[in-house]
Amino acid sequence: MTTEIVNFGHNIRWTPSHSYRPTTEAELLEIMGRHRGEKLRVVASKHSWSPIAATEGVTIDMGGFSSVEIYEDDEVVHVTVGGGCVIQDLLNQLHSSSEWTLPTLGAIKRQTIAGAISTGTHGSGSQGLSHFVASARVARFHPETGDPEVVTVSDGDELLAVRCGLGCTGILVDVQIPCRPRYLVEESLHRYTTLSDLLSDAQDHSLSFFIMLPYANDFILWRRTPTEWRPLSWLQRAKAGLYRLHKFFGSDILLHCLVTGLKSLSFTAHQRFFKILPKLLVLDRPVVDESEAQLTLEHHLFRHVEMEVFVPAQHLEQAVTVVKESLLAVAGDLGATPSEFREDLSKQDLLDGLLALRGSYLHHYPIVVRRILPEDTLISMASGDQTWYSLSLFSYSRNLDSYNGYCEWLANALNVRFGARIHWGKHCPLDHHSLAPLYPDLETFKNVCQAHDPKGVFRNEYVDRVLGFETA
Repeated sequence: MTTEIVNFGHNIRWTPSHSYRPTTEAELLEIMGRHRGEKLRVVASKHSWSPIAATEGVTIDMGGFSSVEIYEDDEVVHVTVGGGCVIQDLLNQLHSSSEWTLPTLGAIKRQTIAGAISTGTHGSGSQGLSHFVASARVARFHPETGDPEVVTVSDGDELLAVRCGLGCTGILVDVQIPCRPRYLVEESLHRYTTLSDLLSDAQDHSLSFFIMLPYANDFILWRRTPTEWRPLSWLQRAKAGLYRLHKFFGSDILLHCLVTGLKSLSFTAHQRFFKILPKLLVLDRPVVDESEAQLTLEHHLFRHVEMEVFVPAQHLEQAVTVVKESLLAVAGDLGATPSEFREDLSKQDLLDGLLALRGSYLHHYPIVVRRILPEDTLISMASGDQTWYSLSLFSYSRNLDSYNGYCEWLANALNVRFGARIHWGKHCPLDHHSLAPLYPDLETFKNVCQAHDPKGVFRNEYVDRVLGFETA
Protein backbone atom coordinates (compact mmCIF):
# COMPACT_ATOMS: atom_id res chain seq x y z
CA MET A 1 0.00 0.00 0.00
CA THR A 2 1.41 3.41 -0.95
CA THR A 3 1.52 6.43 1.29
CA GLU A 4 -0.26 9.74 0.83
CA ILE A 5 1.54 12.36 -1.27
CA VAL A 6 1.26 16.02 -0.22
CA ASN A 7 2.28 19.00 -2.35
CA PHE A 8 4.41 21.95 -1.22
CA GLY A 9 1.42 24.12 -0.32
CA HIS A 10 -0.32 21.30 1.58
CA ASN A 11 -3.52 22.12 -0.34
CA ILE A 12 -3.38 19.00 -2.57
CA ARG A 13 -3.18 15.42 -1.32
CA TRP A 14 -3.57 12.07 -3.04
CA THR A 15 -2.85 8.39 -2.51
CA PRO A 16 -1.84 6.55 -5.70
CA SER A 17 -2.39 2.85 -6.21
CA HIS A 18 1.35 2.43 -6.80
CA SER A 19 4.37 4.73 -6.58
CA TYR A 20 7.74 4.28 -8.28
CA ARG A 21 11.05 6.10 -8.70
CA PRO A 22 12.86 4.55 -11.69
CA THR A 23 16.47 5.40 -12.46
CA THR A 24 16.90 3.90 -15.94
CA GLU A 25 14.86 3.89 -19.15
CA ALA A 26 14.60 0.11 -19.00
CA GLU A 27 13.14 0.30 -15.51
CA LEU A 28 10.72 3.04 -16.54
CA LEU A 29 9.49 1.03 -19.55
CA GLU A 30 9.13 -2.11 -17.41
CA ILE A 31 6.95 -0.20 -14.91
CA MET A 32 4.84 1.21 -17.72
CA GLY A 33 4.40 -2.25 -19.23
CA ARG A 34 3.43 -3.70 -15.88
CA HIS A 35 0.67 -1.08 -15.53
CA ARG A 36 -0.42 -0.98 -19.17
CA GLY A 37 -3.92 0.52 -19.46
CA GLU A 38 -3.82 2.13 -16.00
CA LYS A 39 -3.67 5.85 -15.29
CA LEU A 40 -0.07 7.18 -15.06
CA ARG A 41 0.95 10.61 -13.75
CA VAL A 42 4.41 11.99 -13.03
CA VAL A 43 5.21 13.76 -9.78
CA ALA A 44 8.07 16.26 -9.83
CA SER A 45 9.05 18.68 -7.06
CA LYS A 46 5.40 18.90 -5.88
CA HIS A 47 5.59 22.70 -6.22
CA SER A 48 2.29 22.97 -8.10
CA TRP A 49 -0.80 24.20 -6.28
CA SER A 50 -3.20 22.53 -8.70
CA PRO A 51 -3.94 18.78 -8.66
CA ILE A 52 -2.03 18.41 -11.92
CA ALA A 53 -0.03 15.43 -10.63
CA ALA A 54 -2.75 13.85 -8.50
CA THR A 55 -4.01 10.39 -9.42
CA GLU A 56 -5.59 7.31 -7.92
CA GLY A 57 -3.55 5.37 -10.45
CA VAL A 58 0.22 5.07 -10.73
CA THR A 59 2.55 7.89 -9.63
CA ILE A 60 6.02 7.96 -11.18
CA ASP A 61 8.74 10.12 -9.64
CA MET A 62 11.31 10.94 -12.34
CA GLY A 63 13.86 12.38 -9.91
CA GLY A 64 16.32 9.65 -10.88
CA PHE A 65 16.58 11.12 -14.40
CA SER A 66 18.85 14.08 -13.66
CA SER A 67 21.67 13.85 -16.22
CA VAL A 68 23.10 17.00 -17.81
CA GLU A 69 25.05 17.01 -21.10
CA ILE A 70 26.25 20.13 -22.92
CA TYR A 71 26.95 19.95 -26.64
CA GLU A 72 27.33 22.22 -29.66
CA ASP A 73 25.10 21.76 -32.69
CA ASP A 74 25.22 24.07 -35.73
CA GLU A 75 27.15 26.67 -33.73
CA VAL A 76 24.43 26.70 -31.05
CA VAL A 77 25.17 25.33 -27.60
CA HIS A 78 22.43 23.06 -26.23
CA VAL A 79 21.98 21.19 -22.99
CA THR A 80 20.29 17.79 -22.83
CA VAL A 81 18.83 17.42 -19.35
CA GLY A 82 16.92 14.64 -17.67
CA GLY A 83 13.29 15.42 -16.95
CA GLY A 84 13.76 14.95 -13.20
CA CYS A 85 16.73 17.33 -12.89
CA VAL A 86 16.08 20.21 -10.48
CA ILE A 87 16.70 23.60 -12.10
CA GLN A 88 19.18 24.62 -9.38
CA ASP A 89 21.23 21.46 -10.02
CA LEU A 90 21.14 22.12 -13.76
CA LEU A 91 22.40 25.67 -13.25
CA ASN A 92 25.15 24.46 -10.92
CA GLN A 93 26.41 22.01 -13.52
CA LEU A 94 26.21 24.53 -16.36
CA HIS A 95 28.13 27.14 -14.42
CA SER A 96 30.77 24.75 -13.07
CA SER A 97 31.71 23.41 -16.52
CA SER A 98 30.89 26.17 -18.99
CA GLU A 99 30.18 29.87 -19.56
CA TRP A 100 26.58 29.17 -20.52
CA THR A 101 23.24 29.40 -18.77
CA LEU A 102 19.54 28.86 -19.42
CA PRO A 103 17.73 31.20 -21.82
CA THR A 104 15.25 32.23 -19.09
CA LEU A 105 14.62 31.72 -15.40
CA GLY A 106 11.56 31.74 -13.18
CA ALA A 107 11.48 33.14 -9.67
CA ILE A 108 12.41 29.86 -7.99
CA LYS A 109 14.81 27.04 -8.83
CA ARG A 110 13.32 24.11 -6.89
CA GLN A 111 11.17 22.75 -9.74
CA THR A 112 12.31 19.95 -11.97
CA ILE A 113 12.94 20.88 -15.58
CA ALA A 114 10.07 18.69 -16.80
CA GLY A 115 7.66 20.14 -14.25
CA ALA A 116 8.55 23.70 -15.21
CA ILE A 117 8.18 22.95 -18.92
CA SER A 118 4.97 20.95 -18.61
CA THR A 119 3.14 23.75 -16.77
CA GLY A 120 4.53 26.76 -18.65
CA THR A 121 6.55 28.19 -15.75
CA HIS A 122 8.12 31.56 -16.57
CA GLY A 123 10.00 34.57 -15.25
CA SER A 124 9.51 38.16 -16.33
CA GLY A 125 10.35 39.94 -19.58
CA SER A 126 10.90 36.80 -21.64
CA GLN A 127 9.16 33.63 -22.70
CA GLY A 128 8.99 30.67 -20.35
CA LEU A 129 11.23 27.61 -20.59
CA SER A 130 8.56 25.76 -22.60
CA HIS A 131 9.09 28.12 -25.53
CA PHE A 132 12.76 27.14 -25.86
CA VAL A 133 12.47 23.33 -25.92
CA ALA A 134 14.15 22.21 -29.17
CA SER A 135 13.33 18.51 -28.84
CA ALA A 136 12.33 15.97 -26.23
CA ARG A 137 12.46 12.25 -25.64
CA VAL A 138 9.09 11.05 -24.39
CA ALA A 139 8.04 7.72 -22.87
CA ARG A 140 4.58 6.59 -23.90
CA PHE A 141 2.66 3.63 -25.33
CA HIS A 142 2.65 2.82 -29.03
CA PRO A 143 -0.85 3.82 -30.18
CA GLU A 144 -1.32 0.56 -32.14
CA THR A 145 0.58 -2.14 -30.24
CA GLY A 146 0.23 -0.62 -26.79
CA ASP A 147 3.88 -1.39 -26.02
CA PRO A 148 5.82 1.17 -23.93
CA GLU A 149 8.49 3.03 -25.89
CA VAL A 150 10.67 6.13 -25.85
CA VAL A 151 10.32 8.37 -28.91
CA THR A 152 12.03 11.61 -29.97
CA VAL A 153 9.82 14.60 -30.67
CA SER A 154 11.54 17.42 -32.54
CA ASP A 155 9.11 19.29 -34.78
CA GLY A 156 5.55 20.08 -35.79
CA ASP A 157 2.44 20.27 -33.66
CA GLU A 158 3.70 17.37 -31.58
CA LEU A 159 6.68 19.40 -30.37
CA LEU A 160 4.45 22.40 -29.69
CA ALA A 161 2.20 20.13 -27.61
CA VAL A 162 5.10 18.60 -25.67
CA ARG A 163 6.47 22.08 -24.86
CA CYS A 164 3.59 22.57 -22.43
CA GLY A 165 1.79 19.25 -22.20
CA LEU A 166 0.42 19.17 -18.63
CA GLY A 167 1.60 15.56 -18.53
CA CYS A 168 -0.87 14.56 -21.28
CA THR A 169 1.73 13.91 -24.00
CA GLY A 170 3.66 11.25 -22.10
CA ILE A 171 6.59 11.19 -19.68
CA LEU A 172 9.46 13.58 -20.41
CA VAL A 173 12.62 11.47 -20.20
CA ASP A 174 14.90 14.31 -21.26
CA VAL A 175 14.70 17.58 -23.16
CA GLN A 176 17.07 19.65 -25.27
CA ILE A 177 17.23 23.39 -24.65
CA PRO A 178 19.48 25.99 -26.33
CA CYS A 179 21.74 27.85 -23.93
CA ARG A 180 22.83 31.46 -23.89
CA PRO A 181 26.09 32.97 -22.64
CA ARG A 182 26.13 33.82 -18.95
CA TYR A 183 25.17 37.43 -18.33
CA LEU A 184 24.81 40.04 -15.65
CA VAL A 185 21.72 41.92 -14.55
CA GLU A 186 21.58 45.42 -13.09
CA GLU A 187 18.73 45.67 -10.61
CA SER A 188 17.29 48.53 -8.58
CA LEU A 189 13.98 49.19 -6.83
CA HIS A 190 11.83 52.22 -7.59
CA ARG A 191 8.58 53.50 -6.11
CA TYR A 192 5.67 54.86 -8.16
CA THR A 193 2.22 56.12 -7.33
CA THR A 194 0.79 55.61 -10.83
CA LEU A 195 0.95 52.50 -12.96
CA SER A 196 1.37 54.49 -16.18
CA ASP A 197 4.61 56.07 -14.93
CA LEU A 198 5.91 52.67 -13.86
CA LEU A 199 5.15 51.06 -17.21
CA SER A 200 6.79 53.95 -19.07
CA ASP A 201 9.98 53.33 -17.09
CA ALA A 202 9.86 49.52 -17.30
CA GLN A 203 9.63 49.39 -21.09
CA ASP A 204 13.34 50.26 -21.36
CA HIS A 205 14.35 47.54 -18.87
CA SER A 206 13.39 44.21 -20.36
CA LEU A 207 13.51 41.86 -17.36
CA SER A 208 11.61 44.07 -14.92
CA PHE A 209 8.65 43.09 -12.77
CA PHE A 210 6.65 45.01 -10.20
CA ILE A 211 4.40 44.62 -7.20
CA MET A 212 1.21 46.46 -6.30
CA LEU A 213 0.50 46.96 -2.62
CA PRO A 214 -3.01 46.10 -1.41
CA TYR A 215 -4.86 48.91 0.39
CA ALA A 216 -2.19 51.44 -0.65
CA ASN A 217 -1.45 53.56 -3.72
CA ASP A 218 2.12 52.41 -4.25
CA PHE A 219 3.78 50.26 -6.90
CA ILE A 220 7.37 49.02 -6.55
CA LEU A 221 9.32 48.26 -9.72
CA TRP A 222 12.23 45.84 -9.75
CA ARG A 223 14.01 47.57 -12.63
CA ARG A 224 16.17 44.93 -14.31
CA THR A 225 18.49 45.37 -17.27
CA PRO A 226 20.61 42.52 -18.71
CA THR A 227 24.24 43.31 -19.55
CA GLU A 228 27.08 41.28 -21.02
CA TRP A 229 29.17 39.06 -18.76
CA ARG A 230 32.32 40.75 -17.48
CA PRO A 231 34.58 40.59 -14.44
CA LEU A 232 33.25 42.73 -11.59
CA SER A 233 35.47 45.01 -9.55
CA TRP A 234 35.99 44.21 -5.87
CA LEU A 235 33.59 47.01 -4.96
CA GLN A 236 30.91 45.68 -7.31
CA ARG A 237 31.39 42.18 -5.90
CA ALA A 238 31.08 43.52 -2.37
CA LYS A 239 27.88 45.40 -3.23
CA ALA A 240 26.48 42.32 -4.92
CA GLY A 241 27.28 40.19 -1.89
CA LEU A 242 25.63 42.63 0.50
CA TYR A 243 22.62 42.87 -1.79
CA ARG A 244 22.26 39.07 -1.80
CA LEU A 245 22.28 39.09 1.98
CA HIS A 246 19.72 41.90 2.04
CA LYS A 247 17.43 40.02 -0.36
CA PHE A 248 17.72 36.81 1.62
CA PHE A 249 17.28 38.18 5.13
CA GLY A 250 15.09 41.14 4.15
CA SER A 251 12.80 39.84 1.40
CA ASP A 252 12.95 36.07 1.80
CA ILE A 253 12.98 35.94 5.61
CA LEU A 254 11.88 39.18 7.32
CA LEU A 255 9.13 40.13 4.87
CA HIS A 256 7.61 36.69 5.05
CA CYS A 257 7.79 36.63 8.83
CA LEU A 258 5.94 39.94 8.88
CA VAL A 259 3.38 38.65 6.41
CA THR A 260 2.69 35.47 8.35
CA GLY A 261 2.00 37.62 11.41
CA LEU A 262 -0.05 40.16 9.47
CA LYS A 263 -2.59 37.66 8.15
CA SER A 264 -4.32 37.40 11.54
CA LEU A 265 -4.55 41.16 12.15
CA SER A 266 -7.22 43.74 11.31
CA PHE A 267 -7.92 45.60 8.09
CA THR A 268 -6.45 48.76 9.64
CA ALA A 269 -3.22 46.88 10.40
CA HIS A 270 -3.06 45.70 6.80
CA GLN A 271 -3.48 49.27 5.54
CA ARG A 272 -0.72 50.57 7.80
CA PHE A 273 1.66 47.74 6.90
CA PHE A 274 1.40 48.29 3.15
CA LYS A 275 1.81 52.05 3.54
CA ILE A 276 4.96 51.52 5.60
CA LEU A 277 6.44 48.70 3.48
CA PRO A 278 8.09 50.96 0.82
CA LYS A 279 10.08 52.63 3.60
CA LEU A 280 11.62 49.26 4.49
CA LEU A 281 13.02 48.76 0.99
CA VAL A 282 16.35 49.92 -0.40
CA LEU A 283 15.24 52.17 -3.27
CA ASP A 284 17.14 53.75 -6.19
CA ARG A 285 20.38 51.84 -5.54
CA PRO A 286 21.46 49.88 -8.65
CA VAL A 287 23.41 46.67 -8.10
CA VAL A 288 25.03 44.47 -10.75
CA ASP A 289 25.24 40.72 -10.19
CA GLU A 290 24.98 37.49 -12.15
CA SER A 291 21.58 36.74 -13.61
CA GLU A 292 20.74 33.74 -11.44
CA ALA A 293 21.18 35.71 -8.22
CA GLN A 294 19.16 38.68 -9.50
CA LEU A 295 16.26 36.85 -11.12
CA THR A 296 15.42 34.29 -8.44
CA LEU A 297 14.11 34.22 -4.88
CA GLU A 298 13.80 31.71 -2.04
CA HIS A 299 10.01 31.43 -1.97
CA HIS A 300 10.21 27.81 -0.90
CA LEU A 301 11.25 28.80 2.63
CA PHE A 302 7.66 29.52 3.70
CA ARG A 303 4.72 27.35 2.75
CA HIS A 304 2.14 29.19 0.66
CA VAL A 305 -0.46 28.87 -2.10
CA GLU A 306 -0.61 30.91 -5.30
CA MET A 307 -3.05 31.72 -8.08
CA GLU A 308 -1.60 33.39 -11.17
CA VAL A 309 -3.89 35.13 -13.66
CA PHE A 310 -2.74 36.17 -17.15
CA VAL A 311 -4.28 39.18 -18.88
CA PRO A 312 -3.45 40.62 -22.33
CA ALA A 313 -1.05 43.56 -22.09
CA GLN A 314 -3.63 46.03 -23.41
CA HIS A 315 -5.91 45.26 -20.43
CA LEU A 316 -3.30 45.42 -17.67
CA GLU A 317 -4.28 48.77 -16.17
CA GLN A 318 -7.97 47.82 -16.12
CA ALA A 319 -7.15 44.45 -14.54
CA VAL A 320 -5.04 46.11 -11.84
CA THR A 321 -8.00 48.36 -11.04
CA VAL A 322 -10.29 45.34 -10.68
CA VAL A 323 -7.84 43.67 -8.29
CA LYS A 324 -7.28 46.81 -6.25
CA GLU A 325 -10.94 47.76 -5.88
CA SER A 326 -12.22 44.22 -5.34
CA LEU A 327 -9.69 43.66 -2.55
CA LEU A 328 -11.12 46.70 -0.77
CA ALA A 329 -14.63 45.34 -1.24
CA VAL A 330 -13.93 41.85 0.11
CA ALA A 331 -12.07 43.46 3.03
CA GLY A 332 -15.37 45.16 3.88
CA ASP A 333 -14.52 48.67 2.66
CA LEU A 334 -17.00 48.74 -0.21
CA GLY A 335 -17.65 52.44 0.29
CA ALA A 336 -14.08 53.19 -0.82
CA THR A 337 -14.65 51.68 -4.26
CA PRO A 338 -15.73 54.11 -7.03
CA SER A 339 -19.37 53.95 -8.08
CA GLU A 340 -18.40 53.54 -11.74
CA PHE A 341 -16.43 50.41 -10.80
CA ARG A 342 -19.50 48.90 -9.17
CA GLU A 343 -21.64 49.88 -12.16
CA ASP A 344 -19.25 48.14 -14.57
CA LEU A 345 -19.39 44.96 -12.50
CA SER A 346 -23.17 45.13 -12.32
CA LYS A 347 -23.44 45.31 -16.12
CA GLN A 348 -21.56 42.01 -16.38
CA ASP A 349 -23.39 40.28 -13.51
CA LEU A 350 -20.27 40.32 -11.33
CA LEU A 351 -21.33 42.72 -8.57
CA ASP A 352 -23.60 40.37 -6.61
CA GLY A 353 -20.82 37.81 -6.34
CA LEU A 354 -18.46 40.44 -4.99
CA LEU A 355 -21.03 41.75 -2.51
CA ALA A 356 -21.52 38.22 -1.21
CA LEU A 357 -17.81 38.14 -0.28
CA ARG A 358 -17.82 41.50 1.50
CA GLY A 359 -15.85 41.33 4.74
CA SER A 360 -14.69 37.76 4.10
CA TYR A 361 -11.05 38.17 3.12
CA LEU A 362 -7.95 40.26 3.86
CA HIS A 363 -5.07 39.93 1.44
CA HIS A 364 -1.72 39.94 3.25
CA TYR A 365 0.87 39.83 0.44
CA PRO A 366 1.84 42.18 -2.43
CA ILE A 367 0.42 41.33 -5.86
CA VAL A 368 3.34 40.33 -8.10
CA VAL A 369 3.06 41.37 -11.78
CA ARG A 370 5.28 40.02 -14.57
CA ARG A 371 5.43 40.52 -18.32
CA ILE A 372 5.59 37.41 -20.54
CA LEU A 373 6.39 37.50 -24.24
CA PRO A 374 4.44 35.40 -26.79
CA GLU A 375 5.36 31.71 -26.68
CA ASP A 376 5.53 29.19 -29.52
CA THR A 377 3.41 26.52 -27.85
CA LEU A 378 -0.17 25.29 -28.15
CA ILE A 379 -1.57 25.81 -24.65
CA SER A 380 0.95 27.55 -22.40
CA MET A 381 -0.62 30.62 -20.78
CA ALA A 382 1.35 32.97 -23.06
CA SER A 383 0.80 30.96 -26.24
CA GLY A 384 -0.20 32.97 -29.30
CA ASP A 385 1.03 36.24 -30.74
CA GLN A 386 0.40 38.78 -27.98
CA THR A 387 2.21 39.87 -24.83
CA TRP A 388 0.69 38.99 -21.46
CA TYR A 389 1.02 40.20 -17.89
CA SER A 390 0.55 37.78 -15.02
CA LEU A 391 -0.80 38.80 -11.62
CA SER A 392 0.12 36.46 -8.77
CA LEU A 393 -1.89 36.29 -5.56
CA PHE A 394 -0.09 34.52 -2.73
CA SER A 395 -1.60 33.32 0.52
CA TYR A 396 0.31 32.15 3.59
CA SER A 397 -2.85 31.24 5.45
CA ARG A 398 -3.50 27.72 6.78
CA ASN A 399 -7.24 28.22 6.31
CA LEU A 400 -7.75 28.81 2.60
CA ASP A 401 -11.55 28.96 2.37
CA SER A 402 -11.78 32.74 2.17
CA TYR A 403 -8.77 32.96 -0.17
CA ASN A 404 -10.28 30.35 -2.47
CA GLY A 405 -13.60 32.18 -2.49
CA TYR A 406 -12.00 35.45 -3.53
CA CYS A 407 -9.78 33.74 -6.13
CA GLU A 408 -12.82 32.13 -7.73
CA TRP A 409 -14.58 35.47 -8.04
CA LEU A 410 -11.47 37.30 -9.32
CA ALA A 411 -10.53 34.60 -11.84
CA ASN A 412 -14.05 34.64 -13.23
CA ALA A 413 -14.21 38.46 -13.31
CA LEU A 414 -10.91 38.85 -15.15
CA ASN A 415 -11.83 36.00 -17.49
CA VAL A 416 -15.20 37.51 -18.37
CA ARG A 417 -13.92 41.07 -18.76
CA PHE A 418 -10.49 40.61 -20.30
CA GLY A 419 -10.14 37.03 -21.49
CA ALA A 420 -7.81 36.10 -18.62
CA ARG A 421 -6.05 32.74 -18.53
CA ILE A 422 -5.08 30.89 -15.34
CA HIS A 423 -1.74 29.20 -14.67
CA TRP A 424 -2.23 25.45 -15.12
CA GLY A 425 0.17 24.55 -12.31
CA LYS A 426 -1.27 26.89 -9.68
CA HIS A 427 -4.63 27.26 -7.99
CA CYS A 428 -7.07 27.17 -10.90
CA PRO A 429 -10.74 27.70 -9.97
CA LEU A 430 -12.04 27.81 -13.57
CA ASP A 431 -12.85 24.94 -15.94
CA HIS A 432 -12.76 24.38 -19.68
CA HIS A 433 -16.05 26.19 -20.25
CA SER A 434 -14.27 29.45 -19.37
CA LEU A 435 -10.74 28.57 -20.49
CA ALA A 436 -11.11 26.63 -23.75
CA PRO A 437 -12.34 29.61 -25.85
CA LEU A 438 -9.10 31.46 -24.98
CA TYR A 439 -6.82 28.84 -26.59
CA PRO A 440 -7.26 28.73 -30.40
CA ASP A 441 -4.89 25.75 -30.63
CA LEU A 442 -6.52 23.68 -27.89
CA GLU A 443 -8.23 21.32 -30.34
CA THR A 444 -4.90 20.74 -32.09
CA PHE A 445 -3.35 19.91 -28.71
CA LYS A 446 -6.15 17.50 -27.87
CA ASN A 447 -5.84 15.84 -31.28
CA VAL A 448 -2.10 15.27 -30.71
CA CYS A 449 -2.83 13.74 -27.31
CA GLN A 450 -5.61 11.58 -28.70
CA ALA A 451 -3.41 10.31 -31.54
CA HIS A 452 -0.62 9.21 -29.22
CA ASP A 453 -2.66 8.35 -26.13
CA PRO A 454 -6.08 7.19 -27.38
CA LYS A 455 -6.97 5.62 -24.02
CA GLY A 456 -6.06 8.74 -22.06
CA VAL A 457 -3.80 6.94 -19.60
CA PHE A 458 -1.64 10.05 -19.11
CA ARG A 459 -4.58 12.26 -18.16
CA ASN A 460 -6.28 12.81 -14.82
CA GLU A 461 -9.47 14.45 -13.55
CA TYR A 462 -7.83 17.86 -13.35
CA VAL A 463 -6.69 18.07 -16.96
CA ASP A 464 -10.04 16.70 -18.09
CA ARG A 465 -11.73 19.48 -16.14
CA VAL A 466 -9.60 22.39 -17.37
CA LEU A 467 -9.02 21.17 -20.94
CA GLY A 468 -12.38 19.51 -21.61
CA PHE A 469 -11.14 16.13 -22.82
CA GLU A 470 -14.36 14.54 -21.65
CA THR A 471 -16.26 16.59 -24.27
CA ALA A 472 -13.87 15.78 -27.15
